[in-house]
Amino acid sequence: MKVRVCLVQMRSEKFNVKGNLDKVFKFLEDLGERFGIACLPELFNVGYLLYDRFKEFSEPIPGPTTKFLGELARNFSTHIVGGIAERDPATNDVYNSSVLIGPSGDLIGKHRKIFLPWPPNGMERTVFKPGNGVKVFDTRLGKIGLMICYEMAFPEVSRALALSGAELIVVSSAWIRVKDPPGRERVYDLAPICRAFENNLFIAISNMVGKDDGVEFQGRSKIIDPMGRVVVECSERDEGAIVKEIDMDLVGEVRRAVPYFSDSRDGIKRVWSGAKIGALR
Repeated sequence: MKVRVCLVQMRSEKFNVKGNLDKVFKFLEDLGERFGIACLPELFNVGYLLYDRFKEFSEPIPGPTTKFLGELARNFSTHIVGGIAERDPATNDVYNSSVLIGPSGDLIGKHRKIFLPWPPNGMERTVFKPGNGVKVFDTRLGKIGLMICYEMAFPEVSRALALSGAELIVVSSAWIRVKDPPGRERVYDLAPICRAFENNLFIAISNMVGKDDGVEFQGRSKIIDPMGRVVVECSERDEGAIVKEIDMDLVGEVRRAVPYFSDSRDGIKRVWSGAKIGALR
C-alpha cells in the first residue's frame, strides 16, 4: 500500500499557541497536494523551552489543540500526529505527549513520553511525569506507533512497538544540536537509522528547527525505510512541509528477505534469561 507522508518542520514560537496552529494550517494549505498522514514536531503548539510554565500551557486530551487537529484532519482528509503538553485532569500531572488523529477528526490514540532527557537544564524531568507503555494503532494506512524525540535513542521503545505490530513509527521531535562530547550531534542521524533497520519498519520524524534562548534545533526532518535508508530529509534551517510517498508493503518484503527482526524476536528471551541487570554508572 502506498502512503503519502507529510513532514512539517517548524519553529514554534513560545507561548503563541494560536500563531503556531495558524502556521501549521498555512504549511499544509500551501502544499496544494494530498497526503495520508501529516507529522508535526514535539510540543509544536507551545514551543519546547517553556520550563516551569508548561503546566500553565498544558491542556487535557481531548482538548483545544486536539479539537484544532481534528478540524484540520477533516479539512485535509488525513491522519495527523503532533506533540503537546498534556495535563491529566484527574491528577493534574503534566505529560509530554503525542496524539494520533484520524481523517474524520476523531482521536485515535496518544503516547506519553517515557524517556525524559536531562538537557537543557533538567527541564523535562522537573516538569513532566514519564509515561508507561506503548500502543500500536490499526489505521487504514497500516499499523502506526508513536515515539517522541529522545526515545529514538533507546531501542526498547521501537522494539516494543515492532513486537506489537508497528509498520510505521511517527516521531514528534525537538532534537537539539549538542556538541559536547564531540560526535554527539551524530546521534540524531544514527539512532533512527538503527531503530528502522533493526525492526525493519518505516520511521518518519518531524523535528523542530531554528533557535530559541540560544538553543539550536537540528531540523532535518526525515523518513527512513525498513533497510535504514534515508529516503527524504529536510534542510537544517528552513521551515515548511514536504510530502514523500512510501510503500508500506516494503515492511513485509524486507522482513521476509532480511529476517533481522524475526530472528531477534525469536532469540530475545534467551538473551534476557542470562542477563544480570545492575546499577548503571
